[in-house]
Amino acid sequence: LYESFGAATTFVSDLEGNQTISFPLTLPMPSWLIFVQRSISYVFKASTISFIILPVSKLLLFDSLSLAQFSYIKFVSIFFAIHIFSSFFSLLMVSVVASMSQIMKVWNQIIFPLWFFGCSQYPWSTLEQLSPKLAYACLANPFIYGMEGMRAAVLGQEGSL
Repeated sequence: LYESFGAATTFVSDLEGNQTISFPLTLPMPSWLIFVQRSISYVFKASTISFIILPVSKLLLFDSLSLAQFSYIKFVSIFFAIHIFSSFFSLLMVSVVASMSQIMKVWNQIIFPLWFFGCSQYPWSTLEQLSPKLAYACLANPFIYGMEGMRAAVLGQEGSL
């Protein structure tokens, strides 16, 4: 999520600055393909950065982080689904922002609420126990499914959506 905000900021900065996006748009290919290429490059950048988080966490936490329920198939599929969604989400953020002066509006009005209510700090079941109405309203947040899916892939399905 944070990498997608950085990618959106870089893209908006490019649109206001030297506009390097202009050159690929002059190539004899559909313009939508340029944006797909941009998004796929974001996937590779973000996934290389975040791929090391789990091994480093296991090294730091030792036995506190049990990987007995780890599912490789779930992990890989959800890992790439999260990154693909986030990369196209960054393009959506670029379309919402008119200039760099408004980029913090994206953070305050879009990114922070999605992160805060996206169950990245707590499982959805905990939110359901505290406030069932809020928990069910938060199911409209697409980030919950990525977080809960990753939690289920690493820690097991019990207690996850």
